[in-house]
Amino acid sequence: MTVASPQEMIRLNAPGAVGITNVVLWVKILKHLNPYLKDPQPVGLLKIVEVGTGGQVMQAVFSQDGVKPFVSLGKYGASMRDVSFSVNVKEGE
Repeated sequence: MTVASPQEMIRLNAPGAVGITNVVLWVKILKHLNPYLKDPQPVGLLKIVEVGTGGQVMQAVFSQDGVKPFVSLGKYGASMRDVSFSVNVKEGE
């Protein structure tokens, strides 16, 4: 299965999700504003807690490697403004 965008993954895992939701994706963070994350492009779990009407991620928190505590990535707490990521899907799944 190939997923082209984070919005497609949200539609697949939480069809019709708008507003407060709970979706967890394995992602690679492409851009973040958290000065405490040493890796500029860490991989781990993104817990999405709010989705906009266009399927965009509004608020989320991130756990590096899926084992570290969840932290915010943006300048304004859990806001995903100025944060970008890609969904990591293994081939053949």
